[in-house]
Amino acid sequence: MLNTAQVEHYHTEGYVAVPGFLSAEEVAAFLREMDAVSAGNTLASHDVTRMEMEPNQPPDGTQVRRLYEPCSHYEVFREFSASEQLLDAVGALLGPDLVFHYS
Repeated sequence: MLNTAQVEHYHTEGYVAVPGFLSAEEVAAFLREMDAVSAGNTLASHDVTRMEMEPNQPPDGTQVRRLYEPCSHYEVFREFSASEQLLDAVGALLGPDLVFHYS
């Protein structure tokens, strides 16, 4: 849960950094999923419905710019988006009436 100073910082500055919000294991799980998702994809050959590649790379470049709807396609992101940890933090910043719209 966020403390009062963190919530106030968010409302004053428009952002808040929460050291330790994600454990090393959680970060590692996200990175493993990103590696698995991006494996075999290149700028010249990738699923344009699920990802966007960095445009300024050779055709065989493998840098992913973003995943489209990661919470819809990949379990690790879906689980985190519905986690009590994340929902409590976002609720502290925005209030209790949260609606998951698009990710």
